[in-house]
Amino acid sequence: MAATESWVLNGLDISSGNYQILELTADPPKERPEWITAADSEFAALSRQPRHENRTITMRLRITPQASMDTALDRVGALVDQLRNASETSDGIPLVWTPANSTRSRTFDVLDGEITELPIGSDGQPRSWFAQRPIVTVEMTCKPYWRGTETLTSTASSGTNPFVTLEVAGVGGDIPALGRLIVTDLATQSRRHVEWGVEGQYYVSGVSPSLRIDSGSLTVSGFSGSYPNTRSGSFNTSVVRSTAFLGSDALAICGIPDQTHVGTFRVKARVLATDITDRVRLAWRAGDAPLAVNSWVQPPVASTSDWAEIDLGLITVPTVTIGTQRWNGRIEIYSTDPTVSSTVDVDYIVLIPVAEGYGVARATYAYSPGVIVARDLFTGTTGGGALNTRVAPLGGTWATSGATTDFTFADVSLNNKGVIRQTTGDTGSGRFAILGSTNYTDTEVGARIFRSAGTVGMNASLTLVARFVDSSNYLAFAAQPSLLTLFIVVGGSTTILARKNPPTGQAGWANIFWRLRLFVYANGRIIGHFLDDGFNIRETLDAFSTAAATGGALATGKPGLNDNNFTATAMTRAYDDFYAATPSAEPIALYSGRVLQARYDDTLRQDSTGTFYGRPASYRGSRFLVPVGTSRVIAKARRNDVNVAADNNVADATQIQVGWTPRGLVVNR
Repeated sequence: MAATESWVLNGLDISSGNYQILELTADPPKERPEWITAADSEFAALSRQPRHENRTITMRLRITPQASMDTALDRVGALVDQLRNASETSDGIPLVWTPANSTRSRTFDVLDGEITELPIGSDGQPRSWFAQRPIVTVEMTCKPYWRGTETLTSTASSGTNPFVTLEVAGVGGDIPALGRLIVTDLATQSRRHVEWGVEGQYYVSGVSPSLRIDSGSLTVSGFSGSYPNTRSGSFNTSVVRSTAFLGSDALAICGIPDQTHVGTFRVKARVLATDITDRVRLAWRAGDAPLAVNSWVQPPVASTSDWAEIDLGLITVPTVTIGTQRWNGRIEIYSTDPTVSSTVDVDYIVLIPVAEGYGVARATYAYSPGVIVARDLFTGTTGGGALNTRVAPLGGTWATSGATTDFTFADVSLNNKGVIRQTTGDTGSGRFAILGSTNYTDTEVGARIFRSAGTVGMNASLTLVARFVDSSNYLAFAAQPSLLTLFIVVGGSTTILARKNPPTGQAGWANIFWRLRLFVYANGRIIGHFLDDGFNIRETLDAFSTAAATGGALATGKPGLNDNNFTATAMTRAYDDFYAATPSAEPIALYSGRVLQARYDDTLRQDSTGTFYGRPASYRGSRFLVPVGTSRVIAKARRNDVNVAADNNVADATQIQVGWTPRGLVVNR
């Protein structure tokens, strides 16, 4: 414990030894309040907690007696060097303050500084210059707040829960602390979606309600849903199910009973929708106000086996002025197709606080060309000839099989050769065309496609094939007149992985060329791109399948095409510019067994080796700051990018830990 003030600038002690502080000012910085006002308002209201201007710290320093004037000047020069270093360092340099007779050290970050006075004279203090004791006035511009040393909390794990929460207590200072949210995968699974939120102002330890509302807590009395029901892959033993879902009339399937949350939350629901036309929304109210309705949401996947997480929008629940605190609501559904009757199951609802911090890291796929391993532009062919046994310029020999009538060579556009099929009434899985004998693991397959007009619903398909083992085992991306589908066939059994409507509608993509791209990775991630002929991605399908992962039935296989029209309606299907490639590396938000940090200054994650850090492919949200006092942090990590793919593996264990560095305005407390 020092008996005098201690100030150390980036390792240079400027309060003892060669320097003596004569006078110092470190006044708190001025507030920068943001006011909301209107012509008829009685007062201007703060829009948020005020920020502050930079802090100015001014010191008058005397160089203590030196052996020579040159040495004294060098002491001034050492100070000048540190001030220049501050302006050259993007985040500033540390100025550590330990008050006299105190054990509490705090750090200011100096961003810039200058010597504003260097008096030389024959009277008073300026005479110190001639005594080899120069006096200088230093003015330093710093970040507004001091900061202390980091405290690291204990860890918390989700176990088998869909998310993990951690209470952070005893955060000091008078400004939200600089935080590090450390998210670690414990399930040896790479994650493509990591999301977090912070609840501080309205959080009360041991009193605030859970952030998850399970299906068993939802109300079905007076609603169209029923409970209990079972569904494979659900987190809860039973789920709420809509059984009367007809036409385009909206139905309220279940109610959210009275809740006592306060604040702003992003509401997420885990649902299973069996049809692509299903839409879901949240209707809610605070207290006894009229119901407010959020926007309709389309689940990213629709099937009888894939769960999806949907974002039902924001709710803001104020503290009650009179009466008992509450909010409640209901889940509503409808179909965009009046002929559809389908099922929607609700597993649970999660409320993620957003007012005091929220962020999402995603492994969004950004296309980068792969390394071509097979290609055929079908040039140098004779019109009407069959594709079977053609030797491609790269990748091997074509082998066709399946429904009768082969792909044949034709002029598919001006100066462009390709292959076509015009059959009707195809049997089985249609006609396959597989290129080469090499079995690939990480694979990108692409082709240019064309179809003539024809009202054939979903019964004709132009399909890319990857991981082809045989006609009973392969992975495919099919473009049908009214549907895009990712699916796998294992042992002759078809499983739909993802489905979407073409962005142009059924008629919109007839009689012009489009493109398909299909990607599959060793970890089981599968991506389909539907592009216009200018290579602009118009729709993306994203899925995951253990059958396509290492050790699965479709862990490797060959690339190719599949064509099928099992209706009696005539339609020309054309294919051109076929290729296969080793794709660019798949983006990951959180690698297996590794760490992602949502920080006060950035969001970074370890690479697969644990050696290097870098930003995830996509991050949207705020800096991670920890409220003063006690708060609650929630985080969840998923294998899939749940914005576009299924949310099937919610029981993967995830660990979080929080590091917080206190900050303040005035004194070291």
